[in-house]
Amino acid sequence: MNQISYPPIFDTPIEYAECEIPFIVIENKDAFRKYILDLILKKGGFQGNSSFSFELKEVSFGDIEIFSDYFNTSLNNKAFINKLISFIDTELCNEKFAEELFKVNQIMQKVLYDSIEQFPYDVDFSDTLNAKEIIKSYNPKFIDGDLENVPEMLIKYMLASRELMGTKLFVLQNLEVFFSRVEVENLYKTFLYEK
Repeated sequence: MNQISYPPIFDTPIEYAECEIPFIVIENKDAFRKYILDLILKKGGFQGNSSFSFELKEVSFGDIEIFSDYFNTSLNNKAFINKLISFIDTELCNEKFAEELFKVNQIMQKVLYDSIEQFPYDVDFSDTLNAKEIIKSYNPKFIDGDLENVPEMLIKYMLASRELMGTKLFVLQNLEVFFSRVEVENLYKTFLYEK
């Protein structure tokens, strides 16, 4: 059983099954604003009244993504890029890249020492290669795709957030304001399919 709780508005927790998408309508603008503020504050690590549980376990707000800006779903934010860099760095530590990295390190050492040949002072360089810094210098980025297809970008972002960041729950604010009924229905189908 899954629950959404916010005692200032909901008398009892809202229960929903895994194959359902809870849809909450709060018509009172002041109550709606307070609920969204409570979610944002809890996401920021502050005290609040909101809670979500999944299979009877409370979901940490660190594992929740709250959407209000559907145009800001680029995968090229700092957290995602850092995960990408860490992934590449881990891959480069595999034995299969050891020989290539050794060669690159030798070439770079030679280039660096050749570049200071005429320099009047003694200089030394580290003899180890910092793969993570090299990866960063190449400025890796995700290829976002069609930025005008906002529903598709939202799905890509949510899937990447789940896979890379471990996001367990998504709160989508005012979904039907930003998307047509057909787009919302297609989003719901994808949400259910992807769980």
